Amino acid sequence: MFRSTRLRAVAAATALALTLAGCGAAATQGAGGGDSTLTLGVLVPATTFSAQDINWANESPYGQAVYDGLLRATPDGAIEPWLATKWTYDDAKTKLTLTLRTDVTFTDGTRFTADVAAQNLIRFRDGNSPNKSDLARVADAKAVNESTVDITLKEPDPALLTAALKRSLRAINSSVSIPP
Repeated sequence: MFRSTRLRAVAAATALALTLAGCGAAATQGAGGGDSTLTLGVLVPATTFSAQDINWANESPYGQAVYDGLLRATPDGAIEPWLATKWTYDDAKTKLTLTLRTDVTFTDGTRFTADVAAQNLIRFRDGNSPNKSDLARVADAKAVNESTVDITLKEPDPALLTAALKRSLRAINSSVSIPP
């Protein structure tokens, strides 16, 4: 009984701390008149902001605040476009072709291209993230042109879209500016 009461007290204190963390000092106004402060309430600090090394478990809020993905998942688990507007597999299910948006830039003005996406995929696959295994079946990723990237698989991977592209590849692009 004491353990149950103690666990409830710890849970309540944690919830209160997270609530108060979101009520920090007044935010400053950015150049556009909007709020320029981002306050996150999380249980553990980020161990890295390096896309290829990020841990997507308890540290997800940090990565999600600064990175965008090729695809995203709806609350019911459906995969939908984000930085990639469409995707198709070849008949053998060993090559995934993604068509990317052409109106996206990084905050420094650099354009988001298929070459950037391909390089980031390989960097994440070869990085130190505990989630890099999501890309274990990726043999290569290459830009076909400015807005098309081919991902070649070692063998078919039915989890690639649902596991890797909605979670691991969320780290594909840092600080992108996506027009409304």
